[in-house]
Amino acid sequence: MSLTRKDGLLFKVRERLAKYTLVILDDFGVRPMNPQAKADLLQILDSRIGMGSTIFVGQRPYNDWHELIDDPLIADAVLDRLSRNRYHIKLKGNSQRRSEAKWICTTR
Repeated sequence: MSLTRKDGLLFKVRERLAKYTLVILDDFGVRPMNPQAKADLLQILDSRIGMGSTIFVGQRPYNDWHELIDDPLIADAVLDRLSRNRYHIKLKGNSQRRSEAKWICTTR
């Protein structure tokens, strides 16, 4: 969103995100969120209410999002918007990326 803000496309991108049937936010919570990112997330979710589905994919447990968002008002608002009609899928087991990775060691 910060790049669209710099390019002057923020409102156009927000409108498009609001209209998509599905938006997937991958690697959610990998980095701390700055104040503008928190506000952008809330605005995106606000514009999508009743419009389509939003999937969050990340390593952070759902009950740890207050710490991630780090602003009680915005965290409550985000979680409130996600609390209706939600499904929480918690995967167990090792990463498939690790198990599929093949380490080849060669010595010469």
